[in-house]
Formats: sequence, structure tokens, C-alpha cells
Amino acid sequence: MKCTVCAKEAAASETLFCYWCGRPLCVDCALHISLPLETEATVCPECASKSVKNEAADGSMWEITVNASLGGHDLGAWELTERGDGWQAQCRTCGGTAWVGMSGVQYSLLPDHCFA
Repeated sequence: MKCTVCAKEAAASETLFCYWCGRPLCVDCALHISLPLETEATVCPECASKSVKNEAADGSMWEITVNASLGGHDLGAWELTERGDGWQAQCRTCGGTAWVGMSGVQYSLLPDHCFA
């Protein structure tokens, strides 16, 4: 696959993809950054500025995760939303979701108690 930064061809096993835009990258052009909840991600140089650690979102994610656990929920990993405006996690048991915005705003569709 061809790297979108340097146009170098790389084997599929050596090709990485930008977390934000999904473009293919070679190992030489890929940057590794920190996201909320101490998550690591690979990004292209163009998207590296989007990847600033977000303390407000981090705190909200921890708060939702703890409250969800107290209600019996088993939240999966926090994933960036398709629009890139926040993160979303889903309960592996009941399918309920929680969302955290870039500013730390929280929105939860998790019931008080997990039903399985």
C-alpha cells in the first residue's frame, strides 16, 4: 500500500492507518500520540494537531466509566465518533451507550442498572 505522506510503497503488514482520517501511512511517517484515558493512537502529520490530550474529556470518561460499573454495566473501549466530535462507549451487556464531547460534556443513554 502507498503511504499518503511520502508515497513509499509498503507491504500490507507494514502499513499503518491514521486514527483521525484513515489514510495509509508507512512506519517512517506515522506519528504516535496520546488520547484520553491514556490511549495511544497512530496519526498522520496533518492530523497530529487534532490529537491534543484532553483533560476535560478524560475526567468525564472516568466518571461515566465508574458510574456505569456501579450500575453493573461493562463498557467497551472509548472510540472516537465518526464525526470526530467526541468519544463513545457501549455496554457489552445491554448495548446502552455513553458519549463524551471534546469539552467534557457528558451524555449517557445507559439505564441506572444494567439489564442482561
